[in-house]
Amino acid sequence: MDIHYEIDSFDSGAYMIDVRVNKQLFCLQLYDGKFGISQVGDKDEMTDFSTIPDKIFTNWKDYKAELIKVVENE
Repeated sequence: MDIHYEIDSFDSGAYMIDVRVNKQLFCLQLYDGKFGISQVGDKDEMTDFSTIPDKIFTNWKDYKAELIKVVENE
């Protein structure tokens, strides 16, 4: 499994983590006590990028389960 990542932090306290798992790119957002995840797409065919997450979680347990599911599917 090929995994690369880049972390950006903002003055607001928010973090965005771009994670590439094999050829798929995901954006993980951490802000205001919330956890977000977006599937941006295949690195060769990028879909429209937005700062608004596809899915938002308010507790770590559910977010962690989604992250594991995403990574295992790649």
